[in-house]
Amino acid sequence: MGKLTKEQVTLAKKEDVEDIFNRIGQRKKAQEVLAQERIMYELLESFHREISKQHLTNYAFAKRSGLKTQVIDRIISGADNAEVKTLIKMAAGVGKKLILKLA
Repeated sequence: MGKLTKEQVTLAKKEDVEDIFNRIGQRKKAQEVLAQERIMYELLESFHREISKQHLTNYAFAKRSGLKTQVIDRIISGADNAEVKTLIKMAAGVGKKLILKLA
């Protein structure tokens, strides 16, 4: 799988996403879901920045991470249920560590 063209990719601006999160976050249950989604969004943004900075294709990133391209594609597209060990491998694929902590 090669790089996607600009026509194939539509990314929301961070300001737009923040605005949407702020409007949704008025309800209690929505706030809980929102907090979870924000964490994943920020993590995926970090991966996007590193992949872009290192000029990696999804194939090269998957190979470095020791994962199948389909797994990378599923997670980067925002699919639910990414396992922690998979995220750790992805972090290693861009030369970083994934640090989890309770706050």
